[in-house]
Amino acid sequence: MCRRPLLNLLVVSLNGEMFLKAVDTGGETKDAAYIARQLIDYIREVGADSVIQVVTDSAVVCKVAGRLVEQEFSWITWTPCTPHCLDLLLEDVGKLPWAVEVVAEAKAVVKFITNHHRSQALFRGKSALDLLKPGDTRFTTNFIMLDHMLEV
Repeated sequence: MCRRPLLNLLVVSLNGEMFLKAVDTGGETKDAAYIARQLIDYIREVGADSVIQVVTDSAVVCKVAGRLVEQEFSWITWTPCTPHCLDLLLEDVGKLPWAVEVVAEAKAVVKFITNHHRSQALFRGKSALDLLKPGDTRFTTNFIMLDHMLEV
């Protein structure tokens, strides 16, 4: 995995979704003006008359970039990405004292079972489902782990 900072452009239409391209933004200052320039170039590339909405994450620079796009093309609206907003909401919930305790205990149980051969074998003998470890990048995975534990 290269771990390069990429700006991805995807197009969604009645015909489905399509990946258009990715731009390596390494070495660039990713301020609102830069992001807006990239978005405006993409919009012109696909045909401005075909675009009605731009969706980005809800970072401040993306909000400002969205407003710049709306100034350039009056019929295009900017919208924050719903999954990103929900992840931020769950991250805030996860900071509540009771949630910190529940998540920590669940992670400890999952870690114990999955890191020890005997406990893992015992668990697999009792359950057809595996335990899920939370991911590092999105807090939502902690809640997915908890939900999966309840299902198991």
